[in-house]
Amino acid sequence: MTADEAQKELLAAIGLAVVQTQTTERMMNLAFTYILDLGPTMTLEKLLNLRNKKMTLGQMIDGIQKYVDLNDDFLAVLDEFLDKRNSVIHRFQTIEGISFSSPSGVIAGLDYVERLLSLNKIVLRVLKSLAVHWAAANPDVPQMEFEAEIPEEALHLIFFKKDLR
Repeated sequence: MTADEAQKELLAAIGLAVVQTQTTERMMNLAFTYILDLGPTMTLEKLLNLRNKKMTLGQMIDGIQKYVDLNDDFLAVLDEFLDKRNSVIHRFQTIEGISFSSPSGVIAGLDYVERLLSLNKIVLRVLKSLAVHWAAANPDVPQMEFEAEIPEEALHLIFFKKDLR
């Protein structure tokens, strides 16, 4: 592979990571804003206010802990996901060892992005599991379908402080 091809591969991987983490952010926002905050006092006005409230990923992760206790391993995954996501989005070229101008720097970049994509997959899988199980516990909510089967074990990374209904 030429240096130019390697750079293109790294840029493509960064693009993929950006798109995939944005999907996870949307799912996280859905889960944290609607699923974990819905209750009998929810009004349309409150729902619309929550929808318009912009939170950073860090604020969302901190906020969820009011409602649930997170498994320490999953919390570590969330923390690493947040750190790597922010690094890729805001300061990729300043990450130590990563460079577009050397083969080893490109390899380091690819490894970094690959790790982010791996963490993203774990976080998204847990959030999908949460959404599916919440929808099943709330028959008025349209049932959600996902391409892949989501194991119930993924939900065990979250310990609820309140009922999902």
